[in-house]
Amino acid sequence: MKILHAQIAHDLTIYSPEGLKFTLIANGEQINAEAASRVKMENVEEDYVNVKILFENDSIPPLEKKFLQIADPGTNVPKPVSTVWTIIEKNGQYKFKFLSRSDKKIQPKETLIIQQQPEDDSDIKIKVPGVEIEVDEKKH
Repeated sequence: MKILHAQIAHDLTIYSPEGLKFTLIANGEQINAEAASRVKMENVEEDYVNVKILFENDSIPPLEKKFLQIADPGTNVPKPVSTVWTIIEKNGQYKFKFLSRSDKKIQPKETLIIQQQPEDDSDIKIKVPGVEIEVDEKKH
């Protein structure tokens, strides 16, 4: 028997409760093309990322954080998580504030079950767009 494991990665959301629009740079890559007050990165394979926020309002200096933590700390078997950080203003300075982390919700794929018994001893062939399944079982 062959067992296949799929790597499911983390999701990271960063937002401004004040509605400040920004561009997110993560590990040197620009994430959003247009400034927004909420930016979500999906399927991040790293447990930590280096992030930089460039505010649409040029009077606010860029905000940087190295090793922004996404994954649940201290787990031996890492599970994919959804993590949320906010951008807050405190004493005239903007900074990151951790908000939440939860297990990532994985949507199940649709399952198609077809029960068909051929009238003769021919093979069963099931065609689904993009997939072809053949069952080579003979009636006894």
